Amino acid sequence: MAIKSALLLCLSFALLATPSQYCSECSLPWQSFRGFCYLLVDVPKSFWEAEGYCKSLSRGRRDAHLVSVTDDQEEDFIEEYTKPSGQNDIRIGFVLNHTTDDYYWVDGITSRYTDWDAAEPTRNGEDCAVLKLSTHWNDRGCDNPYPFICKIPGKYTK
Repeated sequence: MAIKSALLLCLSFALLATPSQYCSECSLPWQSFRGFCYLLVDVPKSFWEAEGYCKSLSRGRRDAHLVSVTDDQEEDFIEEYTKPSGQNDIRIGFVLNHTTDDYYWVDGITSRYTDWDAAEPTRNGEDCAVLKLSTHWNDRGCDNPYPFICKIPGKYTK
């Protein structure tokens, strides 16, 4: 009942002003963008450790994973969100499937968006992607520790 009340309150404010001014789909310190919540974790972890950490943040039917990047706007948001941290390389949830020799998103989305640097991916044992701020993506070793971003659907999304 409390969630329905909060949603109704949020929607009623939306009629009067920008909804993000009065309610958020995300609790602090998560940041909201297009119906999803994002959390920068400054503690470097390997790819699978980072994915495990993100999954531990899942709530009910809202599964959290390493961030997937679906288009230029989402990548721009991620870059702006992470800039103040001073991190240059951010681990994202894009990893090589050795069976198909193709990259996939660990959250299961089927976005075909990529932003590889010109000579990437090299696929020479570097099977996991990192977002290099203000440039493009690079493939790096999955065991190499990097800061990372978790992504979860917002509270008021289906």
